[in-house]
This record gives sequence, structure tokens and C-alpha cells, in this order.
Amino acid sequence: MPGRKEKPTRDPLVLVATAPNEPVASMWAGILENEGIRSVIRAQELTAAMYIPSGFAPCRVFVLSSQADKAKEVLKPFLEDE
Repeated sequence: MPGRKEKPTRDPLVLVATAPNEPVASMWAGILENEGIRSVIRAQELTAAMYIPSGFAPCRVFVLSSQADKAKEVLKPFLEDE
């Protein structure tokens, strides 16, 4: 139906991974997107972001809780070294 708004979800965001930097977090977000999983990237600490260039600061990757298990499975090959 045209013009119909989607009903807001009450599915909270959950942390699925912490990337060593923003480029890696962006790569992981792209991999998740290819699997149909939308994600949000946030700097690990706001204080650190003030002193460390964004390309070098750790970033957290969040997804909806209903997609967390699938996201962790998709990212598992990239997280095994941690």
C-alpha cells in the first residue's frame, strides 16, 4: 500500500563485534548487509575518538537482537583470532 509507514520495531540493538578500527568495522557492516543484516557502527569510546583519528579507533558493530545470532555466525571467520 503506497504511503504506508512501517511499524516501529521494539527489537533492541545488541553488540555483536568490536572492530580494531573504522575501516574494518565498515567492511564487516558491508558483509552483514550482503547477508541482509543491517548494522550500526559506533566508536568504542567517545573520549578516545577525540584523541585518536577515526581510522585507528576501535569501533563497535551493533545489529537488531533478532539478527544477532546470524550476524555473529557471518562474522565468525573474522573474529576467530580474538
